[in-house]
Amino acid sequence: MRIPVESNVCNIPERLREIDPALRVFYNTDKQKYEVWGLDIRGPYLMASFPELDARVLASVRYGYFVARSTGAPYRHLLREQAEQDWRAEKDRIARLKDIEDGIRDDLKFMGKPVIQGASF
Repeated sequence: MRIPVESNVCNIPERLREIDPALRVFYNTDKQKYEVWGLDIRGPYLMASFPELDARVLASVRYGYFVARSTGAPYRHLLREQAEQDWRAEKDRIARLKDIEDGIRDDLKFMGKPVIQGASF
């Protein structure tokens, strides 16, 4: 049986609602644990369960929300931008190496040959 927890000494349920108004805390009498439930378009879902209702609950939920916000489309966009920057940097590096190689080939082409045709020293 789940009993709704509206408040406690540390005001954890109220502070959770500051993070997301859809979050609710219940005490599961069968498991003897506190459960944090959320609500989305598919309905209610269990986020996590904790043996005690304290600041660790807030830290865990905040971390979960941070991961959820940073691993979806924003994270894929960030990875795409980083891949494009890496590709451009690699392309520039290859172009610089090609210029160096061409310069060395030009230098080696005339090595040992007289600069003025027909003149020998």
